[in-house]
Amino acid sequence: MSEEHYRILGKACRILQGTFKDLGDLFEESSEKLATEGAKHKSKAAEKDAAKLEKLQETVETSKSAEETKKDKKAKKKASKEKNGDGLKRPPSAYMLYNNYRRPVLRTENPKSSLPDISRVIGAEWNNMSEEQ
Repeated sequence: MSEEHYRILGKACRILQGTFKDLGDLFEESSEKLATEGAKHKSKAAEKDAAKLEKLQETVETSKSAEETKKDKKAKKKASKEKNGDGLKRPPSAYMLYNNYRRPVLRTENPKSSLPDISRVIGAEWNNMSEEQ
């Protein structure tokens, strides 16, 4: 290599050395900013987690009270059944008797029909019947 090449390489090295020094300073500044901002970020995340925990605890408490309410309702139903004569059901209506009779017949006639379709047919038949039938 000639002396000219060494001189050019020397200049290039000095330029690169200054550039790398500037980059190092820039990285130090940004790492300091991240360290301080990161701490703020962590504290905000901790606050959010605490708020979520409080909401979750409130939800658990309300669900417990809802379960207690359901238990109270069940106890009241049992008590009312005992008062109303051993919890006997009322007799089925005329429509329900007709429905219970007609559903199996239509099911055998139309085995591919769905239950809602059969119920529609039964309802239509019931509406078209006279009171005497």
